[in-house]
Amino acid sequence: MPSPKAHLIETIDVACTLGESILFRQSDSTVWWTDDDTQKLYRLGWPGLSLQIFSLPERAGSIALVEGSEDWILVAFETGFALFAPASGDVRWLYILHTLGVGLRMNDGRVEPAGRFVASSMAETKTLREGPPLGAFYRLDPNGETYQVLGDLIVPNGLCWSPSGDTIYYADSITRSIYRANYNLQTGTASEPNLIKKIETGPPDGAVTDQYGRIWSALWGAGCIGVLDADLNMLNEVNIDAPNPTCPCFGGEDSALLFVTSARKGMTLDETTTHPTAGSVFIFETGTTGTATKAAEVTV
Repeated sequence: MPSPKAHLIETIDVACTLGESILFRQSDSTVWWTDDDTQKLYRLGWPGLSLQIFSLPERAGSIALVEGSEDWILVAFETGFALFAPASGDVRWLYILHTLGVGLRMNDGRVEPAGRFVASSMAETKTLREGPPLGAFYRLDPNGETYQVLGDLIVPNGLCWSPSGDTIYYADSITRSIYRANYNLQTGTASEPNLIKKIETGPPDGAVTDQYGRIWSALWGAGCIGVLDADLNMLNEVNIDAPNPTCPCFGGEDSALLFVTSARKGMTLDETTTHPTAGSVFIFETGTTGTATKAAEVTV
């Protein structure tokens, strides 16, 4: 098993306020991510580095590729699930989560190995974050039906699966906890967590697994990607020249590259002067094999 190390090969200076939900599409070798606060969607050609920016109708907590289509992106907008066509700006709403109340919005998400998009709701306001945990993960089935998979979280993040798909990992950034649970790929359901680990380095944000079952977790405020084993023991930390990394993904021809978004949100002028590349996308060679971005099975 190769060592979980990485070295920086490229920095894409886009100064995102809150870069998030980065994906790599193999069919056209493009990288996709959002700037959540500015309602922007980015598309980067790799390795040519051609960059396009698209406006979104709402903040996007997370995005997913669409199986068999390069024209549409599946989005967990702040109020629900929709298909979005970057070229035209068209939106096709699939499911609006009416259960989301004031102070709740959609957040982190990822496509599970069976092809269903799972995304979370999170508490935004201080009042809600201090009350009963109202955040949850929702599964969008190919027929457009939506079901709650996990609940009792405040700011759900870090959703990813083991290579076999029978284990789900997720985090609550507020409590700095990463959870491990059994996952049934046939039904799209999760058990109660069988392991919970507090991360002292920094609040866990987005995460992805590699082919060896290791979890690569963006640690907000710590300026690094923490690499954990399947039992959530820290193996290594990949340093990033930005205090707030937000989401990693593997990509490239052999899924050996690591792409990482970051944020400038909440940073002072002195902090952004010290870390001018905060908000950039960082690209690393890892020497390992990651899990390729899975596309969602949804009718377009």
